[in-house]
Amino acid sequence: MTISAEAPLVNSSTASTGQVINSRQVINSRQVEDMPLMSRNPYALVQLAYGVTPRGNNALVRPFDNGASADFSIGGGANRGNELLLDGQPNISEDGSMGWSPPVDALQEVKVETFQSDASFGHTAGGTVNAATKAGTNKFHGTLYEFNQVSALQAASFFNNRVGRKKPVTQWNQYGATLGGPVLIPKLYNGKNKLLFFFAYEGIKTKTPEEGYTTVPTLEQLDGNFSKLLALGSNYQLYDPATGVVEGSRVRRQPFAGNIIPASRISPVGKKILSFYDKPNQPGNADGTNNYFYSRKALRP
Repeated sequence: MTISAEAPLVNSSTASTGQVINSRQVINSRQVEDMPLMSRNPYALVQLAYGVTPRGNNALVRPFDNGASADFSIGGGANRGNELLLDGQPNISEDGSMGWSPPVDALQEVKVETFQSDASFGHTAGGTVNAATKAGTNKFHGTLYEFNQVSALQAASFFNNRVGRKKPVTQWNQYGATLGGPVLIPKLYNGKNKLLFFFAYEGIKTKTPEEGYTTVPTLEQLDGNFSKLLALGSNYQLYDPATGVVEGSRVRRQPFAGNIIPASRISPVGKKILSFYDKPNQPGNADGTNNYFYSRKALRP
């Protein structure tokens, strides 16, 4: 007697096509655990499936970045037009963003349906992504992990070096644990083959600097002197709002002489508010824009 088994060349039971990225041992490979994931967002695994084109900012794929991590196109469909499921339930907001990102260690597999013709799925103009979480087994299994980045091991940014500023203090500490197995109560209950559990926890402590250029008033402008702008064109001319005269359907106003607002016309309250503005620390453009470089920390618990 000869017994043989071969994979069929064509799947005749369904016209749907897709790919499964799993955490089970398949030819000595566990893709979910082994794949390097920046910030450990499991939805980044979707980009590994065929027919998927990422559209979002790859730097914004942290577990709490619901938009960019779900901003991809499947099978040529519209980006953010896909159905995102978690254990078969909708995990998506009204704008196509991800609802919630489970910890990577709590994920069993991610199935990407590039073309979904099954009547049990819908609500999509592209593909379907179904993330399945782990369940307990008859044996106790668990993980403990921590990923830590500190500014002491990082180089200063190009812009900080350019303006001679010290690099800001940064921190990224991502940690968690999982545990699964049968429910056991000594001398009372043995849940093997009957009642199983799985628990996962993840925490993030981060201090991420934000850097960029903005525009603040120059010292002359704080005193009402905008005369330098006239050299760039007449569209920078300031007009006195108190001199308006109605001429038909238009209102004509007189320009401030030399493009200078008289000190008597500046509100003391407004001048006090302007004193709280940071002073320019960069030459800026000819019109004075982008004359201030800032570096601040955006804190997240």
